[in-house]
Amino acid sequence: MRPVFVGGTGRSGTTVLKSILDCHPRVLGVPHEMRLIVDPGGALDLIDALSHRWSPYSADLAIHRFRDLCADLFSTPLTRSLPLRAARVALRRIGASAWRYHTVDASAFGSKAEFLAAVDRFLDTLIDHRTRGSWLGSRPFSPRSVIHETTPRRHADVAEAFGRFFDDVLSSRRGPCTHWVEDTPFNVSHPEELRAAFPQSKLIHIFRDPRDVVASHLTKAWGGDGAESVARRVRAVLERWLVLRETLPDDFYVELPLERIATAQRAELEALCGFLDLDYDSALERISLDKVNAGRWQSELNDAEQSAVIRVLGDTIQKYGY
Repeated sequence: MRPVFVGGTGRSGTTVLKSILDCHPRVLGVPHEMRLIVDPGGALDLIDALSHRWSPYSADLAIHRFRDLCADLFSTPLTRSLPLRAARVALRRIGASAWRYHTVDASAFGSKAEFLAAVDRFLDTLIDHRTRGSWLGSRPFSPRSVIHETTPRRHADVAEAFGRFFDDVLSSRRGPCTHWVEDTPFNVSHPEELRAAFPQSKLIHIFRDPRDVVASHLTKAWGGDGAESVARRVRAVLERWLVLRETLPDDFYVELPLERIATAQRAELEALCGFLDLDYDSALERISLDKVNAGRWQSELNDAEQSAVIRVLGDTIQKYGY
């Protein structure tokens, strides 16, 4: 299947666009942004550690971290129980973090046992030997500690192996689908790495008025606690994208303003389908974009916050056409 990556600043429309594309009969939407590929410890780190940045210990640590991340993606029924949901809320109120990836829905990959078995089969193709023991950077207090012995590999070979693994774990839900779509926002921070790992992939950068992004971030527990600091974060992502896109071929990526999709949904989605090599299907219009909260920053940010946001984001706002 052809991978389609949707990315942005977060709160810029990544989830809604993935949901729209998932309505297409030939598109399989991964149910939740998986964080499996671009997050720290994810596939891109693993691929680099086994190739460009290989050393015996960096490879060993990358394998451990990838396996841990895969395990942490699964919230079992127990973690979704009322007592643990209450515990999560209590932790948030005292400023403490909850267990990793506790809101991720990994059901697309089957059961946790099935998925981790597939992960282990994939990692077995990369590991030459497992040595009982530890080195100074091994995870502390690990029972039956193991060092994964590897040799340097070609970046393209490891990336291809991961691509096969990812396709395999999605195959039970594939049906007639020819594309899968994933919407971790910071996909836009790794375009070259994604293209190298998935040569047939496409990348969609969806953005909206950066001031609205700031206002939306401030409503989330992870979003930040001050308009000016959030504006700096949003600016960093948007400005970095402008630099990274300069090296990308035109047939790899497309940029879409959320507001433009909302006002000309069919025309924009027809063009997007052309970019993705998909026939247009009216099912894409099932999800309404009438309520995109354009201009929310004017009512949700006070005067001081508005001034700070505009001061930080002024040039970026203009570059993105707002």
